[in-house]
Amino acid sequence: MPVSHSDSPAGFVSSAFGGPASHDNSRPLYIDADRPDRAIQAGGLRRFVRSLVAGFTAYGIRPGDGVQLMNLNVIHPAIFFGIVGAGGVYMCCKASTSSYEMGHLIQLVFPRLIQTHFDALPVVLPVSADHRPVPLDHLLAFGKDDWTWLNGLDAQRPPATMFMASGTSGLPEVAVRWNYALISQYRGVYYEPPFHVTRLAVMPLHHLLADFWTSIFPIRYSHPVCIMRRFDAAGLQNARRFSITETYLVPTMVQILTQCSLSVDEDILQQFQTFLPPKAYITQLYGMTELGVIARNRYGDPVLRHLEPSHGLYFTIDSRLVDAGNCMPFTTDWFGGSSAPAGYQTLAWIADLTQLGQGLRWAINYALMAYKSYQESTYAMSIIQLCCTFAWGLAYTFIYSSRNPLGKFNICLYLFFNVFIMSFAVTFAPWEWGHAPMVQLNVGGIFLLGTIAFILAHVALARKVGTGRAAN
Repeated sequence: MPVSHSDSPAGFVSSAFGGPASHDNSRPLYIDADRPDRAIQAGGLRRFVRSLVAGFTAYGIRPGDGVQLMNLNVIHPAIFFGIVGAGGVYMCCKASTSSYEMGHLIQLVFPRLIQTHFDALPVVLPVSADHRPVPLDHLLAFGKDDWTWLNGLDAQRPPATMFMASGTSGLPEVAVRWNYALISQYRGVYYEPPFHVTRLAVMPLHHLLADFWTSIFPIRYSHPVCIMRRFDAAGLQNARRFSITETYLVPTMVQILTQCSLSVDEDILQQFQTFLPPKAYITQLYGMTELGVIARNRYGDPVLRHLEPSHGLYFTIDSRLVDAGNCMPFTTDWFGGSSAPAGYQTLAWIADLTQLGQGLRWAINYALMAYKSYQESTYAMSIIQLCCTFAWGLAYTFIYSSRNPLGKFNICLYLFFNVFIMSFAVTFAPWEWGHAPMVQLNVGGIFLLGTIAFILAHVALARKVGTGRAAN
């Protein structure tokens, strides 16, 4: 579900606060599961965030500056919005980060400020340039300020968050998320189930999956969330205590609850289902920190057995499923645009310049072929080549259109000149086939059937190997 530029002119924070839901300010949205008296409602969150924006600005946070958050409690979402609203980059790590990991993270992300809790000061102070901790209430002493508004394409450019990926090869790694990507993600996964939603957050808030539904959905869609400071099986009694309708677990949590050390497959999910009431479902969700949610079930859908377009996939990600050595595409598209890596974006002008040069050379070639065909009353290529080239232009203009405006322009230009080449071929080909009356009388039909056959071939190839590969 891509987001148009007009959908996100103000950036991620304004988009979250500008949701379709109307709020009852007497009803809490963010609830501390351990201490329910500690809760934040919509109006209080807005005032809190505006105070934090003013405080972060007063403490020197400028666009692009990182603020690292180590927090377990219910004010975490407010600080998250305050950091991004001030133009900073939100970074988060677990509250129990070791000194060694903290040193690694400091070198990795270079935060300007670290917001933490009292117990973590022995880990944070040794790596801080200023060893004087500042209480949070000092940030709230600078009045209130509105959050940063972004106009047009600026909503895509500034990084908004850096979430810590798992670091499967060693220490944690950083996954950068932009305003545009965050907005696209939460709008893509949102749907309204047939019941009033109250969520239980059992995962640590430095986890992208937890932060996603915990921070954004309550204020944008008026879906209250009860936040547990840490996961434990006994704490799941909060589901009954707060009338919880939805929660999210990682596979390890499912293994703990089912007392099973095996990977979470369909049998494990069915075993877990036996613990639930008849109308409750456990379903799967696929994703990763670098990309966000790739596929998910909705309430009442059958359990995801395979990643297929009919089973909850989002078409905003270029992706391919590899299973047992067989490459099976489930979405295909051109490389580039918003799905390209950040490193590519900085050098995109080089690729665009090269593509423009290639396009102009091919356009000149096709124009000269059309001119020569008209001048000499013949056709420029063999019938098979003509049909294949014309079909390629039709397929990649109308069926698999490039998301890159320059690529789309080039292909449309090719097709424009190919129309003339094909017209001259159909007009002059009968003169070339006087020795074969059957071909001479059916040249138009031969060109038509040949073009249709090659369109089908191009589509089949694109579905098999991917649009980008097939087009090139």
